Amino acid sequence: QSAATPFLIPEIKDCSFSGTAGTMDIGISSNSVWSITSNSNWMKAHKVSESMLHISVVDNPTNDYRTETIILSNKSGKHTINITQYPANVSTSQTTIQTEKDAALLTLMIDSEIDWNATSSVDWIQLSPSEGEAGIFELEISLTENNTINERQGYVYIFTGNHQKVQIKIIQRGLFLNIEETSLSFTSDSEAQEISIQSNTEWIISDYPDWLSLSETEGEGAQIITATPSENNSTMSRSGQITIQHREVALSHSVHITQSGKPFNIEQTTLHFGVKASTQPIEIISELPWQSTISNDWISTDITSGNGNATVQVSVTETQSYDERFGTIEYSVVDKDITVNVHQLAKYFTITNKAFNFSSKGGTAKLSFSSNESWKIQKEDSIDWVSLSDTIGEGNGNITITVADNPSVKERQGSLIINTSVGQTIKINLKQAARYLRTDIKSLSYFAKGG
Repeated sequence: QSAATPFLIPEIKDCSFSGTAGTMDIGISSNSVWSITSNSNWMKAHKVSESMLHISVVDNPTNDYRTETIILSNKSGKHTINITQYPANVSTSQTTIQTEKDAALLTLMIDSEIDWNATSSVDWIQLSPSEGEAGIFELEISLTENNTINERQGYVYIFTGNHQKVQIKIIQRGLFLNIEETSLSFTSDSEAQEISIQSNTEWIISDYPDWLSLSETEGEGAQIITATPSENNSTMSRSGQITIQHREVALSHSVHITQSGKPFNIEQTTLHFGVKASTQPIEIISELPWQSTISNDWISTDITSGNGNATVQVSVTETQSYDERFGTIEYSVVDKDITVNVHQLAKYFTITNKAFNFSSKGGTAKLSFSSNESWKIQKEDSIDWVSLSDTIGEGNGNITITVADNPSVKERQGSLIINTSVGQTIKINLKQAARYLRTDIKSLSYFAKGG
């Protein structure tokens, strides 16, 4: 008979619980007496009747799932029901908090399914309250002021039982002092520039050059200060540093500063002149008063002093020397000298052939010389038998000397005198051969008969 066959059928074979304590009733169909076998410290199974099983679990404070098996036994054999419980859930409104250096009171929201407790890792973090029940709570986190230059970190831990559920990282900034500018460059004028100070504490400016004025030399927190140099009336650049530091702790930054000098320059420092009087310009670049000193009286300028840029005309007289001339113009400002070298070529007159011989029939010859000065050629009064293509000129010469026929049986001589502008006198000798008659027979003899 079917009724005589033992059976046991649980309503469900798998059930699960949240992380909080809870109960569940499971219906049992059976035609015989059954018993329960269970060995758990967090789950209890209780036989309410032959048709009902009651299961209860306590809070799960761990971070893991946990399982247990209930064994139901009767004459039909053993039957199992699997029990699973999730870990209790705990969450917080933040897991990382960053704050400034100042003492602060922070609020953290905790949402927990079961009772919880909180601790901190460092003594500068205090908690209130340090424990609570299931539900949503406000946790007050109190921080002391950070008076060091180092950022510090601490942790708040939320536990359920002995199991850590949440870790909140707290970062508190230390004293800081930063300068956006690491260097400043000023022109020679009094042009101001700004320095941006980023800080969360008091600061002072302990060092800066005496040629620099500052809008502030101490303060607290972020601030923009103005640095104004005095005018640099020198050609030399100057430099220094601004040191900004904390009054007590080792916290400082430096800004390197430079100021350029006034420009003073002459590009043309060497002038070359020919032998003639002439003029050349030089450009003076300056923002300072300047003056000049000339070494020789054959050099002159249209401007001998000034203040600022200038175009100066440098002039030389015509040289009357066969030696080159050298001189200088010294231009000076308060702390710098520039020398302009002046060079003038020498005059010259060079001739290689100073004697000419002509035949009695006359003819021509070339009187050549090289020169960069003016000259004049004169004949001696007695040599009207000589004519010249040029008698006056400047520079190189290529003169044609023309000598007439000499009808005389006597040799004749003369000279040309070249006078140069420098005062040199050069004599050119001329000689012309005489007419002559020669025979190779000096006597004749005839016969009486004539011939």
